[in-house]
Amino acid sequence: HLGGKQTVAAIVYANHDGPDKDHYRRYKLDDVPAGDDYAAMNAVLTRFFRAIVDEALPQPDLMLIDGGKGQLAVAMQAAADAGLSSLRLVGVAKGASRKVGNETLWPSWKEEALKPGIHSPAMLLIARVRDEAHRFAGQYMRKRKQASMFASALDAISGIGPAKRVALLKHFGGIEGVKQASRERLAEVPGISSALAGRIFDGLHR
Repeated sequence: HLGGKQTVAAIVYANHDGPDKDHYRRYKLDDVPAGDDYAAMNAVLTRFFRAIVDEALPQPDLMLIDGGKGQLAVAMQAAADAGLSSLRLVGVAKGASRKVGNETLWPSWKEEALKPGIHSPAMLLIARVRDEAHRFAGQYMRKRKQASMFASALDAISGIGPAKRVALLKHFGGIEGVKQASRERLAEVPGISSALAGRIFDGLHR
């Protein structure tokens, strides 16, 4: 999240061939209190596990949880609530130095922690998967931030209300289309006069 706003989370899949992007999932978490990691984890996994049960989303052979024993406990409870108690989960806790390979692994099926160490190929793989989840979540967060800033810029223009904003987005297929439109094309949108089109163009290109 960014200062408690645009809170998002992501889940990525990987198989023997590498990233399996068809099954990636991303989540808005606007209703979760800012900074409440456990509540965010529960919200995401409750929805994700429901998709496995109700929508035939593939159940992973092993699921990595970005966090330590606390986050793992939340994940285990969410899995149990969804009827997926047998799902194998591993909490991946960063070491004090936060260097790749110094993580501690907490399996859901045993009490003892695992520390494969910096020379373990498994730890390099786990780091790659985690980095991909962070990349995917960060990309979504930046997209939401941009959309929020753009909506605010539109709303600040005299003569633009919710209906005209929706009409613009629908006509141009989204935010980028509106930003790239000329004054003449903006004026083609029903309800947008030439004068208003000029104000919109100027307001978005200052």
